[in-house]
Amino acid sequence: MNQGRTATPDTPTRILAVARTVFAAKGYEGASIREITGRAGVNLGAVTYHFHSKEALYQAVLRTFIDPLRARLEAAVAADAPAVDRIERVVRAFFAHFESQPEQPAIMLHELARQRPLPPPVVDWIRTLIQTLGRVIAEGQAEGSVVPGPPPLLAISVVAQPFFLALTRRPLERTPGLGTVRPADPGLVTETCVAGIRRSLAAPGRTP
Repeated sequence: MNQGRTATPDTPTRILAVARTVFAAKGYEGASIREITGRAGVNLGAVTYHFHSKEALYQAVLRTFIDPLRARLEAAVAADAPAVDRIERVVRAFFAHFESQPEQPAIMLHELARQRPLPPPVVDWIRTLIQTLGRVIAEGQAEGSVVPGPPPLLAISVVAQPFFLALTRRPLERTPGLGTVRPADPGLVTETCVAGIRRSLAAPGRTP
């Protein structure tokens, strides 16, 4: 019987876990297959065998961040609630996601610095996000609770704050004299951001 024994993660799972850390620390160009496989304790050819290429491994790593966030988004917008409340749920979902995925902001910064077209998983995710959140915003505009404006642009504006705060959190905390710019309490950051977004979206005469 194997009760009490802890199962060893399979090879692809170990590679993904290590690759997340290495890509976050060094970016795509700085990360090497040799370092990833060495730290994962697997054969050098394991990446080619399981993922076919470094780029495919990188995209698989990106999906480990995107897939949970996609699930959070779907749950937030599916709630039986007014449009503004569902938008708030989306904002809270983003903050909760970034708190649970500490490597993602670093990978995002590396990706932005590469100045190249975004990888396919990211493109697909952005398209889904704008379409899904834009639809909720359009529903709010139809019911008169959300300010007028192009739903895709308003959707980008809504998620910009969680993204920006996630990207800047570590650099601000590590810079002497700037640690207090972003409060250490994640709950305070979330509530402040949510309140501001609700005020900016509320149609004139409607309670935020």
